[in-house]
Amino acid sequence: MHHNKKRPKVKPKKIDGLVGDLLAKWENQSKKQEIIMGAIWKKIVGDRIAKNTRVDQIRGKRLIVLTKSAAWMNELTFLKEKIKIEAKNIFSTYNIEVEDIIFKIGQ
Repeated sequence: MHHNKKRPKVKPKKIDGLVGDLLAKWENQSKKQEIIMGAIWKKIVGDRIAKNTRVDQIRGKRLIVLTKSAAWMNELTFLKEKIKIEAKNIFSTYNIEVEDIIFKIGQ
C-alpha cells in the first residue's frame, strides 16, 4: 500500500532571484577579502606605503598592487624584494601563497 504523505509545497525560486542571491553573497565575500587583504598589506608595508597603495588582487601566486603615482611605483620597485619576503611570510600565515608582487599605477 502506498501512502501519499502531503509535503508542504516549496515554491521554486526563479533563476534570476538565485543569481541575485549568489552575486550578493559573492560581493560580500569579495568585500570581506578586500578588507582582510588591506589589513594584511598595511601590516606588511606600514601606514605610509599603505596610504599610497592598494592590493588589487591575487592572480595565481602574484600579488597585484596599485600605486598612486609613477614616483610611488619607482620607490616600491626599490623596496620590492624586502616587501616580497615580508609578504610571503605574512600571507602564508593566512594560507595565501605569494611568489611575486606586481606594481601598477592606478589606485
